[in-house]
Amino acid sequence: NYIYTILYHELGHAYDYHFAKEWGVETELISSSDLWLNAMKEDQELNSQPSVSEYGNNASGEDFADTIYLYFVNPSKLDNFPNRKRLLDEKFKSKKYHPELNSCSVDLN
Repeated sequence: NYIYTILYHELGHAYDYHFAKEWGVETELISSSDLWLNAMKEDQELNSQPSVSEYGNNASGEDFADTIYLYFVNPSKLDNFPNRKRLLDEKFKSKKYHPELNSCSVDLN
């Protein structure tokens, strides 16, 4: 459903901005950090695709937002992007970064 695509993509932008500090990056956005840019570069070396989507080719912030969308809606699409998926797994499945997720009823696995 297209509305979910938009919703998760825009939530990805909000997360990108609001959680950079929790990720320990020194940039204002996760998507402009060396951590994310290196993951993008490493994934491209594996599969020759610069982004997880056509739209994500426009900027690293769009790639980040589309990666968030895929992570929650269609995670198997990230199989070709293991470095980005690993970063999100580390953050979303960690009690350290998001302890509130331990008590929520949404299964993130």
